Amino acid sequence: MGGQKREGTAAAPVALGQALEEHIAAWINRVERTGHWTRRSDIHQRLMAEVEKIVIRAALAKTDFVQTAAADFLGLNRNTLAKKIRTYGISLPR
Repeated sequence: MGGQKREGTAAAPVALGQALEEHIAAWINRVERTGHWTRRSDIHQRLMAEVEKIVIRAALAKTDFVQTAAADFLGLNRNTLAKKIRTYGISLPR
């Protein structure tokens, strides 16, 4: 994947902020070109929710889906994390 350091290469990793900025700008341009987005006022809410879901799923995977550990990793209260998991419909292994 672009920006990640690969074994045997000297390429420096891309900063998270730079990578996010490039991907979000490209996504906004695609959505505007295709006309699939008519309400511009919700861009912040939509983007923040998507980023939060990705971060929560990554933290859960990193902690083997132990919610207390994931909450600690994210700096959240476990109950807050549990609510976000329900709100976003994030699936947990049984």
